[in-house]
Amino acid sequence: MPSPHGSVSSDALVELLAPALGREQSETLVEEAKARLGIDSPDLSHNEAIQILDDLTKTSGVVGVAARFAKVRVARWRRLSSMPPASSSRGSFDKLGAVSEKDRFSLEAVTMLMAPALGDEAAQEAVRDAASRLALQDRLTEQQVVWLFDALVAVPGVVGTVARLAKSRFLMRRLV
Repeated sequence: MPSPHGSVSSDALVELLAPALGREQSETLVEEAKARLGIDSPDLSHNEAIQILDDLTKTSGVVGVAARFAKVRVARWRRLSSMPPASSSRGSFDKLGAVSEKDRFSLEAVTMLMAPALGDEAAQEAVRDAASRLALQDRLTEQQVVWLFDALVAVPGVVGTVARLAKSRFLMRRLV
């Protein structure tokens, strides 16, 4: 997951690749690509993350395919982190550009999107774990909710599948 400051950790790249390749192989591939490219920092700029994934896309088979999908996700994170705050037609902002409290979303609201398929307790546990990993508080901006769903989508199994659907419902609410 990207940090709110626009960097991407090496662990985030590993997490993107791990569902297809396994954690151990993903760690090895990311570290080897970093070494080939002369990158030694665990915190990567979006450009460095894209460079690493570009390097991995040259590999044939599942590695190349997984890297291409991961590259799309990182590119999306870059767009989200560089977006200015949403226009006032989608929410109200104070003079400093901060999102007003009424335009924030609670962790409970995110949990409610996932609870019908997972059950209340499992949904609550999954959302709290992901929010904790991202160091998110209870009142989230729209961008933070998308990051939270991205973290949940990366969870293998039913949680990831349900998170994809819940994320779609969350994003679609703007079109109604």
